[in-house]
Amino acid sequence: NTFINNAYNMSIRRSMAVSKAPTGASGSAGAGSGAVASAGNGANTGADAKRSPSTPATPATPATPATPATPATPATTTTTT
Repeated sequence: NTFINNAYNMSIRRSMAVSKAPTGASGSAGAGSGAVASAGNGANTGADAKRSPSTPATPATPATPATPATPATPATTTTTT
């Protein structure tokens, strides 16, 4: 649980720093994908290590950072005179 929480928090920080888009959606999207990958990898390495202590667990491949969401185009306001 602690590992998953730490991975989740770190991925949030990483995605916030990486995606410079001002929309909150891009930040949460990046954090979501990062957290899922980290939690999965952590669970697998833990299980493998317990099953066979002699064989070192293969390091998990880092998750590819999520592409930042494109900022929404501002609505054009038409003023009629």
